[in-house]
Amino acid sequence: MVRYIAENESELLPAEAKLPSGYLALLLNGRVSQSLPLPEKIELGRDKNNTIIVADRKVSRIHASLSMGEDGFIITDLGSANGTFVNNILIKQPTPLKNKDKISVGDTTFIFTTPHALPDGTTISSEPLPQELPSSSSVSAVLPANVTNPTMIWLTMGCLTLTIIILLIIIAFLLGIFLSMPPKLG
Repeated sequence: MVRYIAENESELLPAEAKLPSGYLALLLNGRVSQSLPLPEKIELGRDKNNTIIVADRKVSRIHASLSMGEDGFIITDLGSANGTFVNNILIKQPTPLKNKDKISVGDTTFIFTTPHALPDGTTISSEPLPQELPSSSSVSAVLPANVTNPTMIWLTMGCLTLTIIILLIIIAFLLGIFLSMPPKLG
């Protein structure tokens, strides 16, 4: 579970009112679960005082920080026990982020996106990430599957279980009747 805490009400404005400098998109099983707008500086980790709280036992209390530098966002590992990875590479020093970089902390994976122009002059759309990444992507997260409606899954599983139990009772009843019948001599 990941929770985003806005530091002030201006961060809660609709997207069209103020364009954030970047986003962290949480990935669950290779699919975007939620997109979190980034203020100028954030800290992420398990501690409730972080801007982004990550409920993952492999994430340190204060795991990493992202801050806006002159050329974009920079991620820094804050001495975490299990390290911070950018595109599957362990970072040891502050590392600049590029659009669509994969950030992994513990078993939790994010994709960093930005609505700004890149240094080569190309612009990046501020549209949200597609809900499914291309199949050639090697992005994965070791988290529970992101299902569109978990209540329906549990309801369906409960109904199937109940149906199986009822069928077993009927079979047991029929076998009891069949086995208790006296044999026909004939």
